[in-house]
Amino acid sequence: MKSDSNKKPLFNPNYYTVIESNKARWMFLIAFIIALFVIKLNF
Repeated sequence: MKSDSNKKPLFNPNYYTVIESNKARWMFLIAFIIALFVIKLNF
């Protein structure tokens, strides 16, 4: 139990929020590209 509490400070919450924001940005970018591709196919 004590080893787990000692490891906790190593996990930086800011690091994970950065990863999540980057993931959301990439998902938005991919969705945007797919939308453009679909529009080009339709017209």
